[in-house]
Amino acid sequence: MRNSDTLLDIQSKNEILCGKAPDRLKVVFVNNENLGQRIYIEGINERTQFSYVAQKVMEYLKVSGLDLSIVPEYSKAIKLFTNQRLVKGEGRQISIEAATGFLTSGITCCVESRIEMGNIRVHFEKQGKFFNIPYHPEDTVLVLKRKISERTKIPFEKQLMKFKQRILTNSQKMRQIGIQEADEVYIETDTRQLSVMLQNGEKIQIQAENDQTIGQIFSIACSLAELSLDGLNIYYNSNPIIMSMLIGELDINQEKHDQFAIMNRKQTDYIHIYVRIRAKSVDFIVNRIDTIRDVKNLIQIKEGISYENQKLFFKELLLDDNQTLQDQNIRNWNVLDLELPRSSNNQQIQQTPSTESISIVQKPSQTPVSKSNDEIQIFVKAISGETITVNLRLSDSIDILKQKINEKQHISIQKQLLFFAGKKLENGKQLKDYKIQNYATLNLELRLLGGLPPKVFTNIENANFHQSMISYSAPAWRCTASGLTLEGLCKNPSCQANDQRVICNYGYTDFDLFLNEPKCPMCNQAIYALSPGFSKCLWRIHYKKANKSVSSFPWKKNEEHQAICSQEAGFSEYDRLVIHAVQSTSTWKMPVKEGKAEEIFPIGESCGLCHKKQDIQANVMALRCGHSYHRNCTMNWIARKLQCPHCDLPFEQVL
Repeated sequence: MRNSDTLLDIQSKNEILCGKAPDRLKVVFVNNENLGQRIYIEGINERTQFSYVAQKVMEYLKVSGLDLSIVPEYSKAIKLFTNQRLVKGEGRQISIEAATGFLTSGITCCVESRIEMGNIRVHFEKQGKFFNIPYHPEDTVLVLKRKISERTKIPFEKQLMKFKQRILTNSQKMRQIGIQEADEVYIETDTRQLSVMLQNGEKIQIQAENDQTIGQIFSIACSLAELSLDGLNIYYNSNPIIMSMLIGELDINQEKHDQFAIMNRKQTDYIHIYVRIRAKSVDFIVNRIDTIRDVKNLIQIKEGISYENQKLFFKELLLDDNQTLQDQNIRNWNVLDLELPRSSNNQQIQQTPSTESISIVQKPSQTPVSKSNDEIQIFVKAISGETITVNLRLSDSIDILKQKINEKQHISIQKQLLFFAGKKLENGKQLKDYKIQNYATLNLELRLLGGLPPKVFTNIENANFHQSMISYSAPAWRCTASGLTLEGLCKNPSCQANDQRVICNYGYTDFDLFLNEPKCPMCNQAIYALSPGFSKCLWRIHYKKANKSVSSFPWKKNEEHQAICSQEAGFSEYDRLVIHAVQSTSTWKMPVKEGKAEEIFPIGESCGLCHKKQDIQANVMALRCGHSYHRNCTMNWIARKLQCPHCDLPFEQVL
């Protein structure tokens, strides 16, 4: 890092007219049976991210999940995993327009693995292996473990299964947990260290296998402590626990030493719960380890409602008969909702005699809410970082969603911009049109009414670059680092750099003037960006003016820090502007032809044909179009009579 003070005139540069910006993205497949095939993705704007491309590729291949990598020109492979409700992987939020020069170049796609329809993926965390396995929403965890056992010969009792960091119990069903096609579950088989607290405060350490029951652990602990089992019970997180439950079904914190405790049996194992039945609430005394089936039997005895006609909900979640109240985190005085078949809405509930006392609390009449598969809960994240929860139906329109946001946040519908997986949501369309599913997260941004205006930035079209002079007396806010730097004006009155020209260091990146917000290095507040600078990098600029045509500067190499003097260049309005800066360690030069200036190009960190690492030391073939790939990869494509996937020009070797 060094400090920049005065500037010296260095050079000017020429621009290249790229023509009108394309309105669709070209994606070329580079492996397997799809090699050489291409698709075109429409509907891309300045907000669209590579997560959107991943989902479009998944739709094209008609699978429910994918591992894939994407390589824009001169870039590193972006490795992503996608299924129907999420995209994960570093680089998923990169702007497509920024990486492709407003779609003037294509990207290549390598499909590494697929999840076919009707399957989920099973990972073995310690081994780094995975495979796909058939899935049915009515399968229990135990059924899934048995399927895994058939594939791996690992006994189902030895398996600990996780979904979204949550350990699953054998009786839970896939639909109840929320597991859907192409979701990922994780299997562990390691021995687990338990710490059991005794009544006298002493702790007993026990090595437990996943296939051991709580009852066995209870007996072992009492035997080691020389205690009688009579009158004692084992508690998990201060709650009683079913003795037949396996260790592999419990979320055990290895660092928590009082998670298991042996104590006298307590009356507090029993709790009061309310069940809302139409216009009244009925209370029951139940045990924490009673199952939902047990509760339904009590309702049948007390209210005369047959077991088969009952659907119980807690916090809008349909309860599974085999789950215990404790499994669902149902506590003292919680309220359950009972939903009855519509055909029984007008029937009189007949109460049967009961020896147990019940308390009936009259409530205002209410219509039970239908818990159909169409209902979902989504999260909306604002720029401020605040997240709100919204309950909707898949058939609801984006307009309805915006109205609900307006009711909660008082943000007018006209100002709301909603995005999912980088795709802008359009009014009039339904949630299901965008494959938005339960627990999806949307991003909310605010629209400037009247549209986004052009941004004012240094006039780069006729600007000269100047070399910075190094000064050790320059202030701290004038420090530069390798890669892209942006100079701007800090207007924060409380900052020591107020009204001063400060330098923001961005390194090696694709900087979008409209999406990235430069901030003062001293106060971290937004600044007014003025002009770019470069050091120890290759760089180029793509920009769009009001006529929507795209222009760019050819790649330039800077070793010493150089920048535009905005006072000299003046300012201009840009509809879009993206600055690319890459490391200058791997480059090649186009042989100079008479009347033409020397051209320099970076060697992409990843080969666009095989997606493996490449550099100047690798056996790389440089092409007349300015791109470069591994020599063997290039020869294979030439043999197939294919053209450069990034620019569609013929393969013509230069170096």
